[in-house]
Amino acid sequence: MLLMFLILPYFYNHLRINYDLGKYYTIIPATHNWNLEDFITAFKAKSVPFGFSYSSGENTEWETVESLRNLIKEHVDSDFIE
Repeated sequence: MLLMFLILPYFYNHLRINYDLGKYYTIIPATHNWNLEDFITAFKAKSVPFGFSYSSGENTEWETVESLRNLIKEHVDSDFIE
């Protein structure tokens, strides 16, 4: 069992399931029913480097109540009442 815990972090990091999409990061599911190469090409996805980690606490840009309201109006409901 201990061996499994030692191997899994190495194994999962080498699956290259974490991608940088420029403005976003994504984690690709281990099983999927679409072509990974098509996804990489369509989104210009780049593999993140070995040992990569992300924390939203390090963000330099944050949404405000007003910006969220505008996003709702633009993408969800143009009649959204503020």
